Amino acid sequence: MAGFCVAETAVAAALDPFVAAAEEPLVRACFAAQQADEERHARFFARAAHLVGARPEDAPPAVRDLFERRLPETAAALARGEATLGDAVSLYHLVLEGVVFAAGQEALVRALGPAGLTGMREGARRVQADERWHVGLGVRCLQDAGVPAPAFDALLSDGAHAARAWGGEVDGRLAVRTHRRRLKILVPVRPI
Repeated sequence: MAGFCVAETAVAAALDPFVAAAEEPLVRACFAAQQADEERHARFFARAAHLVGARPEDAPPAVRDLFERRLPETAAALARGEATLGDAVSLYHLVLEGVVFAAGQEALVRALGPAGLTGMREGARRVQADERWHVGLGVRCLQDAGVPAPAFDALLSDGAHAARAWGGEVDGRLAVRTHRRRLKILVPVRPI
């Protein structure tokens, strides 16, 4: 729970450069809608963490590094024009949301069931549903950007490594397999 407090707050704050960098108005609107989702997620996890006594400073160090250092650095590089939207989307949407969030959320939902925290479990499931469309948006952005296939191997390696950020209690293999399928569906879109 503490890791999600840190992560959701960070991802909500990181989207401004994505909105600004999106040339297509519809994509820009999607990033803005995603930002509203992420802000709602941050509020949910802050309230849930408070109820169970979890504190952001208790988040795993690797999760904190991903969301308090790596993501802000990438968003800042995008804002300065030193990274492309494809670079930023690769980290944010595929590695962090596609693998790290997916693995952590699945573990959280499983843990909340036996704990009898059904309201929190339902909230976490709703967050999962939002994250799926966010990842779909990222996949589409990479598809439109024409990200070359060799870059996918690096993304898969990064995703596999990042999935371990939660620690030994979270099994990231399913998230990595899902990540791999997402990358395989990327094919160039022909202009109409």
